[in-house]
Amino acid sequence: MRAEPRERLDPRAKRLWRLEGAITSVFLLIPTLGAFLLLDRVVDAAALLSALPWLVWALLVVLITVISPDLRWRRWRYEITDREVDLQRGLLYVTRTLVPSRASSTWTLSRDRSNAGRDSRPWSSTQRRDRTEYPRSQPREPTRCATALPR
Repeated sequence: MRAEPRERLDPRAKRLWRLEGAITSVFLLIPTLGAFLLLDRVVDAAALLSALPWLVWALLVVLITVISPDLRWRRWRYEITDREVDLQRGLLYVTRTLVPSRASSTWTLSRDRSNAGRDSRPWSSTQRRDRTEYPRSQPREPTRCATALPR
């Protein structure tokens, strides 16, 4: 197993996540208000039961604007090497993503004659012998349409 990436995100990322949480909490007001009106007007529930949607909303606001950004910042890590970019993130499930860098992701097709008969893949991208390079296509000039489109 690889070691954990060394670099952390800038602490200003927590501010962005808090702002994102505040905007999300505004949109959570709509179902909260609907649940309150349903319990208060339609069902005619007790005052304590009618206040339940507001308590749930307040707990969610604290969770997504105060607690979650700090936890996310502690878990987010990255490391950039000459071979790859290593990302680690997640609260409940830790996800690790390795992104190959441009230098190590150069692919050339070569005919692998040393494995003829042993391997079902006739083309290999790992060997440098007998390589075939394909020229890049040239960008074409845009052409004008001879007929005008009806409006």
